[in-house]
Amino acid sequence: NTAATACAVCGIGTFATPGATACESCTPGKYQGTPKQASCLPCDPGYASPSHGATACAACTAGFFAPGGGLSACSECAYADGLVSALPSASVSCTQCSPGEFAPQGGSECVLCHGGTISTAASGECQPCSVGEYGEGRGLTACATCPDGTTLGTGSASP
Repeated sequence: NTAATACAVCGIGTFATPGATACESCTPGKYQGTPKQASCLPCDPGYASPSHGATACAACTAGFFAPGGGLSACSECAYADGLVSALPSASVSCTQCSPGEFAPQGGSECVLCHGGTISTAASGECQPCSVGEYGEGRGLTACATCPDGTTLGTGSASP
């Protein structure tokens, strides 16, 4: 009888608890970048790991966030509600845009409304000025009314 005398080394992305007979893969939300470990580590806030056997966690990209540790996926900021990620990478939260700005999908920075458009509250888009109104400049929260005896089409930027 030949008994096994060499212990198997658990590689990166795996672990073995004391007394275990086999290496196990790290579960989603956890990783292990060093061989011969007894456990996996949770992903830090702002990072996620969607797969089994991860050797590292990936930073959340612009427009996404991970508020806590050990998450398997980053969540998308609700850009339609005027929210962008607080950082361009590894964000742990979202930030709300101010009136006069909009949140582009997948963005980490609010953008000023263009001429001829306004935003009165946090939003994912700016609204065009109505017929007979104009919006001169960027970042506006209200349109101006055309002087008496004049009119303009929808979304006009100057009188």
